[in-house]
Amino acid sequence: MRNAPAVAVVVLVAALTSLVASGCGVGAEQSAGAATAARPTTFETTLYFLTSDQSAPIGVRRSLERTSPFAIQAMRALLAGRTHAEKERDLRTAIPDGTRLVSLRIVPNGPAVVNLTGLPANVSPVERVRVITQIARSLIGLSGIQQVRLRNDGKPWGLWLMSGGTADTAYGYRELLGFTGVGGAGGSFAALP
Repeated sequence: MRNAPAVAVVVLVAALTSLVASGCGVGAEQSAGAATAARPTTFETTLYFLTSDQSAPIGVRRSLERTSPFAIQAMRALLAGRTHAEKERDLRTAIPDGTRLVSLRIVPNGPAVVNLTGLPANVSPVERVRVITQIARSLIGLSGIQQVRLRNDGKPWGLWLMSGGTADTAYGYRELLGFTGVGGAGGSFAALP
């Protein structure tokens, strides 16, 4: 009789184990379905516009549609421009209205290549630095991007070379550090604090 409680415990444990094991299939399917249904449809990111005097970038949080790669959604949102509330805060942008994304190619262990159309050909170096900064700071960190190379209609778009032509630079945080105290006719600008 002393073994009766031990046998009862073994039977009870076996029954519970069987019940749990048979229920796991249904529970796992339901859990997977619930996880899929509960997956967020948006993600939070920071887009960079400019302060009212255009002397520095300023980050604004945006909730964007969750589709991959996230960098494309961020780029489209940046090109769509400021929201009404951001305009009321007197935030600015150096990216001209009508600039459109042609393609965004993410290169593993290399710079992302952003091909746009509508970037101006003849703007001051300070204005170019502002555009480069807005785009690079908005994309770096998304979809594995560490550097950004800009194109306009397939051709390099960046700063001019002393020897003529346009520099085909991949802009990351190290390059943006060089954009501190940039000035001239277009005003003073610092890409990073």
